[in-house]
Amino acid sequence: MEDFKGTPGPWGVTHVVEGHKPGIDAYQNGKPTKTVILWATAEEWAGIINEGSEQLANANLIAAAPELLDALQNLIKWKVGTVNHYRAYNDAQSAINKALGL
Repeated sequence: MEDFKGTPGPWGVTHVVEGHKPGIDAYQNGKPTKTVILWATAEEWAGIINEGSEQLANANLIAAAPELLDALQNLIKWKVGTVNHYRAYNDAQSAINKALGL
């Protein structure tokens, strides 16, 4: 199986905060460590953050990318019916929920 060569996850959607720009950031211990994608100015972000917007849905999907890849790789690695398979299934469901913004 091929290893992911991009910025390690988890990623999250960054909202406008003091001294920080909106985008997709990598997180470590709950704190942003690196901007993965900077995709909007603060002015544009005001329109993006609306609940149910297409842009916010896109951001959630992008932010879930590392977990989605990891979950899919684990699902194909473990045999059906094993303890690891059930854990991989739960990780996949969690990544899907993140991608959908749930």
